[in-house]
Amino acid sequence: MIDTTWPALIQNSRAIDANEPGSTCPRIYPLTDTCIVEVSGDGAEKLLQGQLTCDVRTLNDQQGAFGAICTPQGRMFSLFRIVRSEGVFLLKMSQSTVEPFLQRIEKYRQFFKADIQVKSDKVCFGLHIPDASYANNDSLNAWINTLPKGANHQRTQQNTTVFRLPTLANYWEIWTDKNSWINDSSGLPLRELLTDTQPQAELTETNEWNIQLALGGIPELAEKSVDQLVPHMVNLHKIGGVSFKKGCYTGQEIVARMEYLGKLKKQVYCYQASHERCLGAETTIHDQEGANLGSFISSFKNQLGVAGLALLPKSLEDNFENNTYQLESVIDGESISLALSLPRYLSV
Repeated sequence: MIDTTWPALIQNSRAIDANEPGSTCPRIYPLTDTCIVEVSGDGAEKLLQGQLTCDVRTLNDQQGAFGAICTPQGRMFSLFRIVRSEGVFLLKMSQSTVEPFLQRIEKYRQFFKADIQVKSDKVCFGLHIPDASYANNDSLNAWINTLPKGANHQRTQQNTTVFRLPTLANYWEIWTDKNSWINDSSGLPLRELLTDTQPQAELTETNEWNIQLALGGIPELAEKSVDQLVPHMVNLHKIGGVSFKKGCYTGQEIVARMEYLGKLKKQVYCYQASHERCLGAETTIHDQEGANLGSFISSFKNQLGVAGLALLPKSLEDNFENNTYQLESVIDGESISLALSLPRYLSV
């Protein structure tokens, strides 16, 4: 009998090789570095509305959002996706920012009838389905057609949330109970995909998912970036994570001033480099003359090198041709060529 517990599926999945020439099979990515936080109760909406950058009143059974919680100075403590279902809010965020989020929101929770709970019974994974997948499989095509289609759209049922990511074609996140998808009560055929006699999907490393999101300009907040970045620096307002109509929330004055009166000096760029190690958020990027240009927000390694997001001068945009620019940089005393690109929503 196949062990269908979540760790066993990660370790023992008999998945086909999606790297084979011409392979168009779906890819499933265990997102083991993420966490789900649930906010519930009669005062949950008012609590979140007064703290988050997004407008939680617009969330419904179909519409989700990105969002952040900020300091009074407009710097982010946590960055997440958020959905609403049957009066309960679910926030998916990096494990490393859960504690800063809880510490911040707890200061205000006592004034509202709201409960906050870390959902240790939840697991998250990414799903990418190339356009050609399952062209000859009617049952799986029927299931694919039920997935949310619009950016930041979501569907929640049977304790399972499917969240469609923006900027990337056919990328979804799935948040579910550890056991519900195993017994198929969630309606997801992932056990079939991974454990069939002839499995039809590849179980792929988390880093590969992180790289694809970074190259799509979708930010995550690392622990060392907590209380360092304002939402505009990571283009959160470009992917539906900031509302400028909702009214007051903590940090709102600074965020609004940046939108209407400020001039952004630095912005996020996607980067790739042939390098043997990850480049952490604390790593400074210098030009060839030694001037400080910026730093890395994220860095993920695969067989080709490293990729992620870097915070660099907005003026670099003037050097781009065909949405790319080769930056000759110095990092920790070593000359490294960074292949920069603009996120799709900023392409010139």
